[in-house]
Formats: sequence, C-alpha cells, structure tokens
Amino acid sequence: WPSESEENSLVPRFPTQVRHLQRAVTLLGIAPDIEQYLREEIAQLLRIPGQLLNDITSQINLPTCGYQCRGRAICNVLQHIPAETMLERLVEAGAGVDLWPAPFFLDDNNMLKPSSFYKVRTRGSPKKKGDH
Repeated sequence: WPSESEENSLVPRFPTQVRHLQRAVTLLGIAPDIEQYLREEIAQLLRIPGQLLNDITSQINLPTCGYQCRGRAICNVLQHIPAETMLERLVEAGAGVDLWPAPFFLDDNNMLKPSSFYKVRTRGSPKKKGDH
C-alpha cells in the first residue's frame, strides 16, 4: 500500500493497513497488551490451542516482527479456526475485546438471538477517585 495518498485518491494507505493489522491481532487475542485471561477466553471461543496464541503473541512481540510478520501470524491463527463456525466465533471474539457490541443473529424463525458461542458479559462498577 502506498505510504501517502494523492489528491482525491481513494486508494488505502499504509497507515490504514497497519491499523487493520492491529485490529486483527486484538480480535484474535494475539496483541501483546491483552490480558492472559482474555487470551485464554479467545482461544476457547475460537476453538484453537491457547499455547498457539501464546506462542504467536511472543513472536509478534519481538522487535523484528514488522507488518509482514504480523500478517503471517494472523493467517496462522485464522487457519486453525473451524471454517463452518468462523463468522460467529470471530464476531463473538470481537465483542469480547470491545471492538463492537455483543452480536445477535437471526434464527430460522427470523428471531434475533445471541450466537451459539455467546459469552455472558458483566460489567464492574465504575471506579471512584481514590479506588485501587
């Protein structure tokens, strides 16, 4: 992708590609700053080995891992997700890491329902000044 766009150009630029990669590593639980418990939940939700996510996270955390390395890491994780349920699993994972709200899907009766992989989400009370 070009690093800069020309006037009136709709061609995506390199910074956009980097942002997409960052969202993908967050979605898949391989972003280095994701809490370990959340990485474990994502591994279970995506139905892939937790050790795989830990190993890939360590790999992309290396200073030598640039955008191509991150792209390969993302593809590696995607190859392990069961294809027949990939959409629902990825949508639930995205909601789990706060990329978007909890999803609902239409069932056979045209009724909205949580996905088959629905995770019960709770929210803690807001911290007050001075809370630790």
